[in-house]
Amino acid sequence: MTDPKFWSFLGANVEHALLEAMNEQDRAAIDAFVALCALYKVLSSLDQKEALAAMRLVSSCMQAGTRRVCRWGIAYVLDWGDVDRVWNLVESAPSGDQLAKMLEGAQTKAKWIVVDEKGRPAAAATLSKPKRRRSRA
Repeated sequence: MTDPKFWSFLGANVEHALLEAMNEQDRAAIDAFVALCALYKVLSSLDQKEALAAMRLVSSCMQAGTRRVCRWGIAYVLDWGDVDRVWNLVESAPSGDQLAKMLEGAQTKAKWIVVDEKGRPAAAATLSKPKRRRSRA
């Protein structure tokens, strides 16, 4: 959801040529990035890693030349003093490819825990891909 105050903030702080270079995808990504900054702000330090990874993924959807607008998103939600620190954390967060590999490995180790009516663990089964049935031809 677009925050009109944020776009006014950008208009007052970012050079006009940079804003003109932004396409529809860049604008949608920066809106998402600002929302993730707000999420990052309220999360505990343990959960902030996930928000940083999401911020990196969203910012990677932007054109390379307009990606630096994200720094103003950080300043808008947090503070100017936080920009370098948070942007460095965003850039060091796992990339989309790294996250995909991590999730792929996690899926093979995931377990379903079945609980009884009182919420106590009843059994555990390893999650695996379903077997394909052979078609009868």
